[in-house]
Amino acid sequence: MKASWWLFGLLALTALLVLRKLSLPPSTAQRERPLATPRGNAERGAALFARYECARCHGPSDGATAPEPSRDCAGCHRSIHDGTFRPWPAAAHGWQDRIHHFLQVPSLHELNQRLRRDWFVNYLQRPVDLRPYLQETMPRLAIDAEQALDLAAYLGLDEAPGATLHGNPVPGREAFFSQRCHDCHAFSGAEMPGVERDLFERPASRKLAPDLAFTRQRWQPDALERWLTRANHVHSAAHRDVVAYIFSAPLTSPAPRSAPRRLTILEREVRFAEVSARIFRKTCWHCHSNPEYAIGDGGPGNTGGFGFAGKGVDLSDHPAVLSGYLDANGERHSLITGGPSGVPRLLEVLLTRQIEETSGASSALRGMPLALPALAPEDIQLVETWLAQGAPD
Repeated sequence: MKASWWLFGLLALTALLVLRKLSLPPSTAQRERPLATPRGNAERGAALFARYECARCHGPSDGATAPEPSRDCAGCHRSIHDGTFRPWPAAAHGWQDRIHHFLQVPSLHELNQRLRRDWFVNYLQRPVDLRPYLQETMPRLAIDAEQALDLAAYLGLDEAPGATLHGNPVPGREAFFSQRCHDCHAFSGAEMPGVERDLFERPASRKLAPDLAFTRQRWQPDALERWLTRANHVHSAAHRDVVAYIFSAPLTSPAPRSAPRRLTILEREVRFAEVSARIFRKTCWHCHSNPEYAIGDGGPGNTGGFGFAGKGVDLSDHPAVLSGYLDANGERHSLITGGPSGVPRLLEVLLTRQIEETSGASSALRGMPLALPALAPEDIQLVETWLAQGAPD
């Protein structure tokens, strides 16, 4: 009988210890181990890469065929800006003065040697302003988590095992400033004494520099060390220290931002010609143009693109604007009169872009201009005045 009670007690004690072990917080090694997530499907990712037309801005991925010239937006912009566009029509001389965007775009080459998969998947679904010295941003496309994983698989991203910091952040901070890292990079939330924070008056080579505040989510420390070694052609202990500083520097939360104050409607008359010259032709027309003018491609906002179906929005002339847009059922609706929200759709998308930039709020409605800064309050005021006056020709 005693033996039975002794065996029962031993079993109970063993069970108690097992349960206690299961309830303990995970060890450091467990915390560093990546979560078990689906790896994604590279074949589906290749199809999605084509569907979302990633090459229009970024060019081909590693080993892929370059896009057709009509689908190479960034390449076309650069060739016009540089004067190498062929064939070179007489009108192209006027185009050069208007080309300001998509001249510098991030490359997709060797992403698998730099980026963490989990960050990339989140970024595709909820883009942030990663490069504050570049006016263009990643557009908010209709990508879900499974599709983002497939795209990550196609680009070769995998979740690397956790890594520890090898350097010392104290000398790393000194090296960060002595090597002038802050000349190219913003570091939001970090103490940056005496650093000039001009956003857009930067040499072209520096505009692609990402905000280092995102580095902790984007990179593994050892991957960043290897990248610095390759970029500087020398292995240095200072690189490890700089990485340690970037990954451990105290960061303050950004101050909350609100959308700019909405200006009152102008008292003077506003005609279509003024709105077209100042806004439609300057900012909007390239994505909302007449397909007959652009070899059948009216831009992503008209005939479709970037994974979106064509909305039929043509801002090339007054009758085209009055023709409105297509809904998901192919029915036409007005751009210039009040929609479901009571605000004309043309004005609503402009105001939505301001909200996206300030609070990050998102909805099914995409703010315009897509992937570019919101219009200035004075420009929105001009559009709202024109709409309030009945959108006259």
